[in-house]
Formats: sequence, C-alpha cells, structure tokens
Amino acid sequence: MFDVQMTPNLLGIKISGAYDDLDQLYDSVWDLCLTDDDYESGRKATVDELIMCNRLLALCYDLRHAYQGSRNIEVVPGDVSQEAAEWQGIEIPDKRVVLSVEVLYPEAMYELLVLDYLITRRHRQEKCDVDHEKSVSMVRLYLAKLLDAVGKVASKGRFSRIRKIVSLGVWNLPAMYTQWVDILDCDYGMMSKKQRSEALSTIVRDLAEYSLHDDYRRMKRDVDQWVQKQDHPFPVSRDDVRLNLQWPSEEDVPW
Repeated sequence: MFDVQMTPNLLGIKISGAYDDLDQLYDSVWDLCLTDDDYESGRKATVDELIMCNRLLALCYDLRHAYQGSRNIEVVPGDVSQEAAEWQGIEIPDKRVVLSVEVLYPEAMYELLVLDYLITRRHRQEKCDVDHEKSVSMVRLYLAKLLDAVGKVASKGRFSRIRKIVSLGVWNLPAMYTQWVDILDCDYGMMSKKQRSEALSTIVRDLAEYSLHDDYRRMKRDVDQWVQKQDHPFPVSRDDVRLNLQWPSEEDVPW
C-alpha cells in the first residue's frame, strides 16, 4: 500500500509505494477528473471545473512518473522477515523497491480540496458504479493519509483548523484562478522550516478563502487585464497566463 509523509524540511509531502500502488492511485485520481466530454455530456461540467481539473492533472503526472521510476527509487528491507520465510519453507527477496515523488505542500493541499470537491460533486449528481466507487475509496484513503501526515507535524490547534476547512469543503473552488496556487507554492518555498511549520494552516486558509485575500484580488485583476488585451484568432483563457515568479531551486531549498 502507498504511504504519505511530510518531507523532513516540511517543504511538501512524499508519496511512496510499489508500482501497483501508485499506478492504482493514478487511475483513481484520473477517474475523478472532469474532461471536455463531461462538459458536453449530461454531467455538465463547467469551464471553471475543467480548468480546476487541468491543475489536478499535475498530481497524475507526478504519480505516473513516480511509478515509471522517473523520480525516486529506494531499496528497503522486505516486508517478511527471513525467520518467517524459513518457517513457511519459502524463499523471498530480502529487499523490495519503493518508488516515490514529492509534491509541494500548497499544491498538495489544493489537490486535496479539489479531490474532495469532485467526490462530493459526483455523488450529488449521479449514481456511481462499482469501478467508480473503487476509485473514490482509493482517493479517500489518499486524502486520509495526507491529513494524517500533516497532523503528525502540525500543532493541535493548526491541525484542528485544517480539518475544519476540509470538512466544510470549498464550494467556490472552481472559480479560483489557479495561478494563486503558484504564488503560494513560491512563497511557501522561500520560508524557513520554522515558518513553514507555523504556516501549515494558513496555507489551507488562503486556499479556501482565496477571494478575501488582497494579493489574490490583485493577481486576478492583472490576469483579467492581460487576457482582455490579447488579440488572437482563438480565445485566450485565464488558464493560459503564466506568472513571472522567482522559484527557489532544489539545491537552495531541500525537501
């Protein structure tokens, strides 16, 4: 089974597991994502929801590269002791391979809110078949493990605030300009470990209450103005806008 833990310097989370574990989690997240077909079908996905799901595909991308071995590969002791294997009269490898990938904390918490939104939306709008329920169960397990990982490093008060926000959900999440997540990723990455520890609940609050944030409103205004100025034969979406941010390097900011 896959595992989720906060990284040593609290920069993000680490998702790890065997090939099949990460492959199944990838399939489950993909199953929940809304696509252009949903926009045109009875599920009636909105443009905002499609933009939101486009951002969620970053998690699919990370998981796919992880189980393909393009991220981290570790060799760890096997799950069964040699004594147990000898008692059963079988031969088993004494090592196993664990694949993993890191995800920035603000990004991971945004993905958590999106997945929770999509689960709630799907259950409200349509009956779920058996395969879909399997996907929901797998994603719920991922969300539970993610929250558990945060709970191990956050103070009791901060974790209580995080759980409250998650339990209430964010009904207007699709309307968020996802460049806001880029800003939070960058700002969080520039913090010290102590500052990150203190910002664990603040990040989630800034995601959930984005429309109340002055910096978000300024960013939204700038994006809207840029889109309106474009003169292209094809419409330009707000999702096409990339901010000029100063990203910290992995050498300067270790996980």
